[in-house]
Amino acid sequence: MRSDSWPTAKSIDLFARLIDRTTGVHRLRRLRATRPARRFADAVYHAQLVDQSFRFGARELLVRSRPATYRPRERSLAATIRHRTGDLYVLNEIVRHGAYDFPMEVARRLSTLRRPPRVLDVGANIGLFGIEVFNRFPEASVIAFEPDPANAAVHEHTIRLNRLDDRWMLIPSCAGTADGTVDFAAQGGVGSHIEASAEAIPVPVVDLFPYLRDGDLVKIDIEGSEWPILADARLRQLNNLVIVVEYHNDASPYPDAREAALRLLSAAGFTADEADVPHQPEGTGLIWAWKWQ
Repeated sequence: MRSDSWPTAKSIDLFARLIDRTTGVHRLRRLRATRPARRFADAVYHAQLVDQSFRFGARELLVRSRPATYRPRERSLAATIRHRTGDLYVLNEIVRHGAYDFPMEVARRLSTLRRPPRVLDVGANIGLFGIEVFNRFPEASVIAFEPDPANAAVHEHTIRLNRLDDRWMLIPSCAGTADGTVDFAAQGGVGSHIEASAEAIPVPVVDLFPYLRDGDLVKIDIEGSEWPILADARLRQLNNLVIVVEYHNDASPYPDAREAALRLLSAAGFTADEADVPHQPEGTGLIWAWKWQ
């Protein structure tokens, strides 16, 4: 779904459009530029992304606000959201900009399975991709990997909230190409990543490939740690699998990250295509790839 294309309009949408139009009114530009006005406009913008818009906007404006439960707009499950954090970026990316809207070929393939799809969420953050999966495939099962302790705690709360403990499992570890331990910069948001630094904490790493052999769909967004997985020779041995991966230039061992991601997936026998996602962060891209017999 793209911006301003909600199937059902709500009063919050009309209010948000009115605020946007004040930018073009000369006498109101200065008011719109003030910090309180910007914060108010930002709260209204993000309140569009959930069903409980008024409550969300009010909490977003509080000086201190505890994590709260909301149902992302036009989704069937609820999520725990931390106000004024990177959680809002992920919510906006998925709900407004449709970052993980399934390509037609992928949706068709998964819907024709003779059983519920088995999904792996690698770099699962607070669980919003899991909600996308269950919204489309209510009987699916999800195994999520999230090493950041703060993110994992929120993710676990969302699983319990939706009473899906039997089909939605969180592994509080990094996913890689071999079991072990790694230093991890846990930032409690979207930027957590593997890094050797004084502030880093040790977190376990689990080999992803045994899980991939039983999966139907894997989403990978791990801030640059995707490259060893994409380059692993075992990727060629996998069949009947869909991969959606966000590649990152900053951590790429290749001069052209986009070309490298497409080439590695193609070399492993996957049909790969870059997604057209609005407002994709600079230096990143999203690729869908699939292979089946």
